[in-house]
Amino acid sequence: MNKKGIIAALLAVLTGTTPVFAANSVSDVKTSSVYNWNHNYYTETVEYTCIGSVEEYVFEPEITLQNRKYELLSSDTEVVTVEEPDIQQDKKTVTFTGLTSAELEGIEKSLQESGVSYELSEQDVTIQEQTEQLSSYQMSGLVYAEPDINSIPATDSIEYDSPITQETTVQELPFKNMELSTPYAWRDGFELNFTLEVYEAEYFLIGNERVYLDKEAPVLPERSKAIIIEAAGLPVESFTIETMEWTSDIYEEHGVNCRDAIVRGKQLLGEYRINYESDNCKTGKLYDVTATYTVTDEDFQEQVEEASIYYCKSEARYKAASPVTLWQIILLLIIILVTLLLFIFIMLPKRKRKKQKEEEESVHGEQSIVVRKAKPESFTNRDGK
Repeated sequence: MNKKGIIAALLAVLTGTTPVFAANSVSDVKTSSVYNWNHNYYTETVEYTCIGSVEEYVFEPEITLQNRKYELLSSDTEVVTVEEPDIQQDKKTVTFTGLTSAELEGIEKSLQESGVSYELSEQDVTIQEQTEQLSSYQMSGLVYAEPDINSIPATDSIEYDSPITQETTVQELPFKNMELSTPYAWRDGFELNFTLEVYEAEYFLIGNERVYLDKEAPVLPERSKAIIIEAAGLPVESFTIETMEWTSDIYEEHGVNCRDAIVRGKQLLGEYRINYESDNCKTGKLYDVTATYTVTDEDFQEQVEEASIYYCKSEARYKAASPVTLWQIILLLIIILVTLLLFIFIMLPKRKRKKQKEEEESVHGEQSIVVRKAKPESFTNRDGK
């Protein structure tokens, strides 16, 4: 195979062939296209319209642009807008008043009248609110002081079942007042843990007073009790200390001798009731409904679909087919050059050896002729002729 034949065969392998499909049967076709920066990719966008149904645009699997072949990588179609015909259907209006939510849910979805079928298409709902006086309360629990009015929640959230609609609603009731429901009384249960520093001679400094406490059964002076209660941030008039006991041995912390203790006593506690009330609370809903029923007509739907116009857009992405590149041509030339070199280094020495052999055979032939000429002369000399 000569050089031209090799190049032609290589081009046939690299390019190949692709069948071409027929164009689409769509209307109002508008085409736009764009290349990427090195023209390796080509994008074609087609905008068109379809009537009755969406038709997918079929792109050519292979195209040639600017003497360069491109192969289809992918394509997709989307419906941009749909234009439906202005066709009116027969409608029927039915009014319902004073429905509960359950009755609202139970409105018939279809009607049959004189052999004509209607389906519910629209509902215009008006809500009627029912109101009633509602109240609730919260308890403060046992406290040693009246709760701060600013700390009381402004509203109380409750669930209420309407006796008319049987619906459960969440109600927000505003604060009304606060009253002492359980009178104050001294009650057991007051405990307070604290730590004292141990000084020389085992006295303790409580406030600014030096207090000596027994190692086993300490007894606090009344002034010390008041200081301990005040140090805890509690009102002295609401708490009493009756006993004290050590809860640890003497230990050192940060270079200071300490000892832990607990005091127990009573506290003056009462309980408050916090009342919430609303004179105009929403407790239920009734509904007035205007229902619109539309004629069910399959033929009508088909007519709408057949007359609908679909504005579509399809986009195809092409990739340049692999052409014979400069590097491929260089590679082919290298192969041809190597072949020629092989021919030179293999075939020429053989021809040279053949020629040399022929020359040697020619020389030997001449020598043999000389010998044959010399023989008669030597023969004549031996016979003396």
